Amino acid sequence: MKFEWDSGKEKRNIKIHGINFDEAKEALEDEFGLDDFDDSHSNFSEYRYSRIGLSRNGVLFAVYTIRGEDGIYRIISARKAEKPEENLYWESRYE
Repeated sequence: MKFEWDSGKEKRNIKIHGINFDEAKEALEDEFGLDDFDDSHSNFSEYRYSRIGLSRNGVLFAVYTIRGEDGIYRIISARKAEKPEENLYWESRYE
């Protein structure tokens, strides 16, 4: 997987959520991660997705899009998963 992000957006994300995008990469690479299409923030020029996945510091909720023919994952935001999201993640792993 290849990743990219806006460094200014990453700085804002760290300030707001305390998560850098290198850690968000781990959640996106998690083989047990749960993806969902974000219909409310997608349009014809960009499809957005969310993923609940595990990182070195716990379960994260990350928002991303996939760009270009090479399928580069562009990270938009990441935060610590809320309790219902974290529960969903762990339940799906142990079903």
